[in-house]
Amino acid sequence: MMQTFRNKMATSTFTLPVVSVLTFIVWVTDAAGSRAMWISLLFAALTAYTLAEWNNRYGLLRIRSRFVSTSFLLLMCASPFLHTAAEGLAPALCLAVSYLLLFACYQQPRSQGKVFHAFLSTGIATMLTPVAWLLVAPQYIFMAFQLRCLTWRTFVAGLLGLAVPYWCTFVWTVITGDLATAALAFADNISGACHAPLLAVPDYALLSLPEKVVGIYLAALSVIGIFHYFRTSYNDRIRVRMFFHSIIITEIFLLTAAFMLPQHFAWTFPLLLVNSAPLIAHYWTLARGRGIEIWFWAMTILYICIAVATHIL
Repeated sequence: MMQTFRNKMATSTFTLPVVSVLTFIVWVTDAAGSRAMWISLLFAALTAYTLAEWNNRYGLLRIRSRFVSTSFLLLMCASPFLHTAAEGLAPALCLAVSYLLLFACYQQPRSQGKVFHAFLSTGIATMLTPVAWLLVAPQYIFMAFQLRCLTWRTFVAGLLGLAVPYWCTFVWTVITGDLATAALAFADNISGACHAPLLAVPDYALLSLPEKVVGIYLAALSVIGIFHYFRTSYNDRIRVRMFFHSIIITEIFLLTAAFMLPQHFAWTFPLLLVNSAPLIAHYWTLARGRGIEIWFWAMTILYICIAVATHIL
C-alpha cells in the first residue's frame, strides 16, 4: 500500500526534529528571549522528552513513531499564551513524569518505590497549583482497576509521596522561623486563593480569544481520540489498553475541570495538553477508513489557521 503524507509524517524519524526546531523558532520569536520564555521552553522540552519515553518504554503506538511528542509540540506552537507560562508548564511536566513511573507498576503489587516517586511528582504539582489535586483520584482509580497494583502498601506510599513536598516545606519554614507565613500560604494553596477561587461560577469572559479557540480545538481532538480508541482498542495488547484506559480516566477529569474552572485555564490547559497527546497521536497515526486523509488535511488546514490567528491576536 502506498504511504500517504500522514503515514510518512507519523513514522518518519525526521518529524520530531523538524517540529522541535519549528517550535524553538516560534517560541523565541514570540517571547523575545525573556527569562520566563527560556524557563518555559525548558519545561516544554523536558515534557516532550518524557512523552517520547512513554512510547519508547510502553509501546503506546503499534508502530514505530514519535508522534506523541510531535503532537504535544505542535499544539504548543499554536498556544503562544503558554510560551512564557512556566508556572503552568511545570505541573504538566510533573504529570508526564508521574505517568512514566506509574505505568512501570503494571501488575506489580510490590511497586511502592515507583508509586512513591510518582505521587511525589504529583505532590510537587499540587504545590504549584491546587488544580493538580484533581489528578490524585484518577491515579488511585487506575492503579486499582487498570494497573492492578493498588495494595495497602502502594496506597500508603502514594500518600507519603504527596506529603513529602509539604513536609519539606514545613521543615524549611521551621528552620527559617516563618511558620505563620507558611501556614497561610498552605491554606491559600489548598483553597486556590493564591491563584483564583477554586469554587466559583464559570466565567468564560476571563479567557482570551486565542485561549478559547485552541482550547476548543484540543478538546475536540481529545474527544475524537477517545472515541477512536474505544473503536479500535481490540488491536492493541491488553497492557497498552490498560495504559490508555488510565489516560482516558484522567482525561475525563481534566476535560471537566477545564470546562468548569475557566479561571484556572493557565494550569488545566497544559495538563490537558500532556494527557491528550497520546490520544491524538494514536488517532492520527493509526486511523483507517474512507475519507480519513481528507479529514486529516481539513484538520491540518484548520490547525494552521488557528496557529496563525493566535499569534496575530
